[in-house]
Amino acid sequence: MMAMRQLQQDEELALAQAFLGDHGIDPEATGDDQEAAVVEAIRSRGWEPELTGLAGNWDVAIGERHASTQARYGIASGPDRITALLRALEVALTWLTLEEERRVFDEQARRAVGLSGEEFMRRWRAEELPADDPTVRHLLMLRPLGW
Repeated sequence: MMAMRQLQQDEELALAQAFLGDHGIDPEATGDDQEAAVVEAIRSRGWEPELTGLAGNWDVAIGERHASTQARYGIASGPDRITALLRALEVALTWLTLEEERRVFDEQARRAVGLSGEEFMRRWRAEELPADDPTVRHLLMLRPLGW
């Protein structure tokens, strides 16, 4: 499979290449075992890849669910399955982890209203914060998925 060799040289997929290396996956390997190893590595992050398409035109959506109504997807296409997988993986690898999201939200809440992120959310749920306050509304848009 020439695709993996070409991807190894593609600087735009640096995150995906590093991810493969961290999972002991050789970017120059070929075959169905290679694709299965990439899919398994993606699943190890709690993400679910979905491949659709036909030869020469593959699409991949890598999804992550935080709650029944909150999810995000990295979507990409490629001429073969592995290229599409790695392009979608590159998108997904830019997502913050839940811990990083909470840390960023906590920093923003402390800066904006002088409350920790947890305390801000507790007060919001208890209806102790004004719903029409632009700062409150801004922070609500920044809160991590599922929080």
